[in-house]
Amino acid sequence: MADDSQFYTGLVAEAYALLASAPPDPAPYERFARRGNGPALELACGDGKPMLDLIEAGLEVDGLDSSADMLDRCQVAATRRRLGNVNLHLGDMADFDLGRTYRSVYVAGASITLLPDDDSIGAALACTARHLGEGGRAMVPFWIPPADADVGRVIEAEVNDDPGTMLRCTMVEIERDEATRNHASLLRYERVIAGDVTEAVERWWNVHWLTVDDAVALAAHAGFAEVQARSLGGEPAPLDATLFTLRLAR
Repeated sequence: MADDSQFYTGLVAEAYALLASAPPDPAPYERFARRGNGPALELACGDGKPMLDLIEAGLEVDGLDSSADMLDRCQVAATRRRLGNVNLHLGDMADFDLGRTYRSVYVAGASITLLPDDDSIGAALACTARHLGEGGRAMVPFWIPPADADVGRVIEAEVNDDPGTMLRCTMVEIERDEATRNHASLLRYERVIAGDVTEAVERWWNVHWLTVDDAVALAAHAGFAEVQARSLGGEPAPLDATLFTLRLAR
């Protein structure tokens, strides 16, 4: 499995926001943090979406990510938005100690499934529990990637401030193991200037998925007093759900 801190570097970090299918809607995270009525922590905050929107809305939110390049991009974005220096922490989601507790902790997407195995995901949930004060809550999405991923799919976009330069991502290969619940995609990132590829890098993007039962069991073992698996509409998630969110409370 690839080290997530080494995946989101260089050209990949630069291309992340430009080639993402859609930025996360900040509204549900803002509502969640406001209900916490205190400081919040965004895990896997990356380049600051949606964390910077919450800060701009007047909330106190810290961010943690394993990629120094992504955190650098987050601070640059914060400066451009005149938010000053934001509280960013470089660290592993499965092993961090920030020396404080929060009223709410959330992940804005299924980034926890980028951890390599059940033990790492369980450790991340335990770290989350330790960083919540009494009555604090966490929101952690999970995702099971489809088995029939589209090999050869290409996503590309023009760099906003550099006309004539394109960034491109191609899905080259898929490796999937149902027994270990691992899904790996070999992605090729390219910088294209005036039709010529001037920079390219290939990296494996790895997902370790959990079923609803798996995720609920790990969260209960991590020390949460309340564990609920919810679907996108907020109702209890069926056991065969491929996209669900754990709602957790201390």
